Amino acid sequence: MNLLNENLLQIALGIIPPEKFLYYRFTGTAENEIGLNVPQFAAPVELEGSIQGVELNIYPELGLDFQKNYRLVYASANMKGIEEQDVPDQLEFYGLIWSVVKTVPWINYNGWNGVLVVEDKRER
Repeated sequence: MNLLNENLLQIALGIIPPEKFLYYRFTGTAENEIGLNVPQFAAPVELEGSIQGVELNIYPELGLDFQKNYRLVYASANMKGIEEQDVPDQLEFYGLIWSVVKTVPWINYNGWNGVLVVEDKRER
């Protein structure tokens, strides 16, 4: 098997069972009743992918805050973080909302992205 021509995410999901989550794509901002710009998101889309923990020993390498909760999520969606747009896309899984921190963009090459997400303590 030539892994360069295979979809690595599909191979991984054949070994590790996929998990379902909701994906909220940021669409822009709208002014609320008191004049503040509030982020707007598209209706949620249910996706399947791989949700993985982040090892504590790599937090310093990635510049992560030990007081926050992070996960790595891999899915066939063009999820975007703060580096690519004004407000990060959001995911919902494990009963929590997560904001995209950083994207590993494989979308153009292999049709999927990996994202680092942080638990968002704010309510949706």
